[in-house]
Amino acid sequence: MKAMRLVLVFAFMSFAATTFTQVVSEAQTAKIKISLKDAVTMQSMKTEILQQVCVAELLSEERPGLYFARVKYRNSTYLIFGTRKEWSLLFSLSRLRVSSGSFGIGPAHTN
Repeated sequence: MKAMRLVLVFAFMSFAATTFTQVVSEAQTAKIKISLKDAVTMQSMKTEILQQVCVAELLSEERPGLYFARVKYRNSTYLIFGTRKEWSLLFSLSRLRVSSGSFGIGPAHTN
């Protein structure tokens, strides 16, 4: 009888620990909605967006309304929304910056 109680207590503790672990992991991955304008004000968030979002997939189909992208940043999932024009501007500016220094301003030439 004591062995059975011990087994039941152990089973209950295992179940409680498993449930607690699932609740904690769900709480750590919060989902936050934020506009693209607000997101790009943080340089590290902007970098994560450029690394994680595929512009070809995001803007593959032209339609009215907002476009959404999911980005993981610091143990949270952000649902970032913006218009097609805002997303296009972000990706075109990032390409311009990469290809020619900082917005077309390259190093000074000396003759």
